[in-house]
Parts: sequence; C-alpha cells; structure tokens
Amino acid sequence: MEKKRSTPQEKKVRSYQKDRRNAYGENDKSSRKAIRKRKAEGNRVLRRQESQVLGRADGDPEAAAEGIGAVQRKSWQKVPDRPLADHIDEGFDYGREGLDARRADRKGLRAEARKRLRQSGSGQS
Repeated sequence: MEKKRSTPQEKKVRSYQKDRRNAYGENDKSSRKAIRKRKAEGNRVLRRQESQVLGRADGDPEAAAEGIGAVQRKSWQKVPDRPLADHIDEGFDYGREGLDARRADRKGLRAEARKRLRQSGSGQS
C-alpha cells in the first residue's frame, strides 16, 4: 500500500495546523528555562512543607502520615502554544485594522500632551 503524496498546498495547510507559536507573551527561548524553574520550585515547596510536618510530628508516625497526606504540591501548568494559523491571522488583522487605530491613538496622545503643556505653561506665568 502506497502512501498518497501530498501537494505543496496540502503540506502548507497541514503545517499551519500543526506548527505552534508562543502566545503567552514570553520569549520562547526563556520558556524552556522557566518551565524547569517552576517545576523545581513546586518540588522545593513540597519538600519544605513535608519537612515542617515531620518536625511537628515529634516521632508520632500517625501524625506524620496524616500531615504528609494533607500536604499538596503547588500547582502549575504550562499554557499551550497557539496554532501558527491563528498567530498569522492575528498579525494580518493587526496590520490592516490596527494601523489606523494606532495612528488615531498617537494623534490623540499628541493632542492631549499639547493640551496639558499649554495648561501647565499658562498656569506657571
């Protein structure tokens, strides 16, 4: 049984669906370090809590077992990355519609800054 060959267009569509982009707002390279760091932090917190429970148990195995059973790991979950297609669509929208909005925002900010300068300038004289 031969596998059906994909056309370049089909490959491109599959690529857009399969490939992912970081949408968390973090640098994608730093995410690799941050994931390890957060997991390690959760493990450290868990070990610290367990040692505190064992210290308070004073050799009583039932109290230690009950206290350790109550200790829970600090929860953290990785936020999944977005599909490349969504990422690209948002970029196109931002480019088309966002440009006019950014220009209007800048004009409004400039006008507001000029207005405040005039008010502060006339108040000081």
